[in-house]
Amino acid sequence: MKLEEMVDFDEFIYHAIYSTFPTQSEVDALEQLFRLYSEIKVEHILDIGCGYGRHSFELAKRGSHVDGFDLAKKRIKRAQLQSTGNPTFLVGNMLDIPFDGHYDSAIALYSTIGSLIETSDFTAFLNNVQSRIKKGGVFVFDYFYPTNLANSGNYREKLAMEWDVEDLHMRKESTHALDLVTQIHQEDTVYTVKDGKNQKTFQNKETLRYYEPHQIVQLLAGTGFQQIYLYDISTFTGLTNQTTGILVVAKK
Repeated sequence: MKLEEMVDFDEFIYHAIYSTFPTQSEVDALEQLFRLYSEIKVEHILDIGCGYGRHSFELAKRGSHVDGFDLAKKRIKRAQLQSTGNPTFLVGNMLDIPFDGHYDSAIALYSTIGSLIETSDFTAFLNNVQSRIKKGGVFVFDYFYPTNLANSGNYREKLAMEWDVEDLHMRKESTHALDLVTQIHQEDTVYTVKDGKNQKTFQNKETLRYYEPHQIVQLLAGTGFQQIYLYDISTFTGLTNQTTGILVVAKK
């Protein structure tokens, strides 16, 4: 990995961030959830907000047929160039799924659903996903849940962290804002990357909507999902007052 390869934020994410994610263990967990909750064999999967397709590729390697889509054209282009036919990737947004057909399961990971700020958009999205999942199949997604951080006084307006990836040193400095009324979390981040001689900086802004657990249950039930399970994403146990990320399994 070389600093000069990181020509923009997307390339930085691909080279320096994605490589550190535990893709195999995350897919292990997905497959366990499929076995536990799906009434049908999960062979055809829709990966919503797939990014560069790291989950799609791993699932395909294990025998699934995967269709992935994302709004980021550059990330989809890279995924398409790496694919030999399965997975299949298209550019698309969550309110207009670019694939036809029905799926045994759909996934939307790393707070993808948080980009839908309006409740009406989230409801429309859930209706669309529900209509694409076969009876007995499951929709698995996660989202950031900062309420407990705020209630405990641990929500930080500023945060800094450093780490190394191969020969590069990374520093992340971020400022945060949380509105408990509108349920909006905003983050403004600056990444600094150094190789010992030179450095580059990349900036990113993110706005995420979160939901209280009872809201998620109501919205899923209202769009036709029959059984809904919520877990702490860090412990895979029930929600507690320490939960800051929620994993949801919804069965049709």
